[in-house]
Amino acid sequence: MKKSILTLFLLTAVSVISLGQVSFKDLIATNEKAVFSVFTYDDFGVPSGSGTGFFISSNGTGITNFHVLKGASTAIIKLNDKTTYKITQILESNQDADLIKFKIENTDGKIFPLLTIKTTELQKGEKIFVIGNPHGFESSVSEGIVSSLRETEGYEQVIQITAPISPGSSGSPVMTMDGKVIGVATFQYTEGQNLNFAVASKMISKLNVQNKKLTSNTSTNFIVINEQCKENSELILNSIDYQIDKTILNFSFTNVSMGYGEHLLIWTQLNTKDKTFYIQDLNTMEKYFTTGSTIGTSRENGTQVALGETKRFKIYFPPIPKTVSKVNIMEGISSSWSFLNLDLSKFHNIENQQTTDYSRQFALTKLETKDYNEAKLLLSENVENNKADHDAYNIMGIISYILDNNYDALQYFTKAIELNPTNDIYYFNRYTVYYRQKRDFEKALEDISYAIRNRPNQGDYYQHRAFVYMAQKEWKKAATDFDIAINLMGENAYLLKYRGNCKTWLEDFTGACRDWKDAYKLSNYSDTQLKDWISKNCK
Repeated sequence: MKKSILTLFLLTAVSVISLGQVSFKDLIATNEKAVFSVFTYDDFGVPSGSGTGFFISSNGTGITNFHVLKGASTAIIKLNDKTTYKITQILESNQDADLIKFKIENTDGKIFPLLTIKTTELQKGEKIFVIGNPHGFESSVSEGIVSSLRETEGYEQVIQITAPISPGSSGSPVMTMDGKVIGVATFQYTEGQNLNFAVASKMISKLNVQNKKLTSNTSTNFIVINEQCKENSELILNSIDYQIDKTILNFSFTNVSMGYGEHLLIWTQLNTKDKTFYIQDLNTMEKYFTTGSTIGTSRENGTQVALGETKRFKIYFPPIPKTVSKVNIMEGISSSWSFLNLDLSKFHNIENQQTTDYSRQFALTKLETKDYNEAKLLLSENVENNKADHDAYNIMGIISYILDNNYDALQYFTKAIELNPTNDIYYFNRYTVYYRQKRDFEKALEDISYAIRNRPNQGDYYQHRAFVYMAQKEWKKAATDFDIAINLMGENAYLLKYRGNCKTWLEDFTGACRDWKDAYKLSNYSDTQLKDWISKNCK
């Protein structure tokens, strides 16, 4: 009996519900300490969703929606004070009621603020408020009333409220003006106006026991990283999986450059140490070379990535000791696919995972399924919190271009350039809109020239500038750029064919015929247009 009284005293002491009269402002300041953000990651280490939750016990037991944690192999929470903890165990759940109860790691025995559940019957018109994290805006408060109480199969009782529920608010506590929880924000009808719903909190006591551990959060053999490549922002190292017979690096690549056309090819070569992926232990300088991958191994069998698409892939290595901490991860000695001086030890604890750019990372996940509108919304959230994220503006520009919104595409590319004027990809993307869609050759020429200035060894850029010069009938300048492109990329039928065209306008018919014949040979004698030109104009 003494133990029960003591427990009751502790719960009362840490409860955020005040028995006296407090102002609404003070009530918010107190209750928001028990509300947190939830961030989830799948078995690839990729962000898979976010939501809101709240504590119902002082030892770290929390509640959120079932759909927030569904499919997650790793998850963390972020409190109002910015501290983070990993979710280790699912205690109880009910998928039909969209509720889940979980436990966080609390090795220090910290006492957490908590919210209490209201058990009395509700009335229509009763004032309520919600504390949540909509669209990444933490601790947002909205007010409303109970507009209806509905009996629904599975949910038992659903509370219709006028307080808005936005993405990221799923799992938020819905509270009456005494600070007690009457429901958990669950869904809204997007086609209706102000139709927001919460599952009644009394369902929390009717969940089914699960006692299930989150696989990656309890494993020391899988670490979530999500590090962006500094030299090539399209590439992200998502995670490392240490297995008995091999080590696997999980990557994702997003095509955000129009320089490769509608599709680009990615590949990594094997069995050639100058161009093969390797992990270098910076302590011993030992190198571990790749043994295989899930993408192509040459340009000829490269893996296609469409414009605006994110592609996941794996690179395999021999087993690497988990004690290896500081490393270089490189694709050969000259590739831009590199992660230098990477300290793996700082990723061993998932609760150290940075969440400031979570919306941008999650947006890339949406690009895998071509959910462009949702991806754009997430990127918009990200730049609201991080206005210097030029990469996010560039991706929004790509999405706008894909959706045939060229005006927005230009605005986003321009913003990306303002924030990072040395990035050649941003200039090239804006050039593409000016050249292909607007037919504004002056602005196109200016942008492609800036791209060349920032990356002078990129042969494709000279080829594209040559086409702008051709549109302006600047044949000599076009031919010169084709010369540079061929010098940088080697002879190919496409470049030789169009350089030959320029030479005809310069009345260099001998040079034109030589280029056409070489191009025809490189096309395996399959280009019928070249065959016709040669037969009519060349001896």
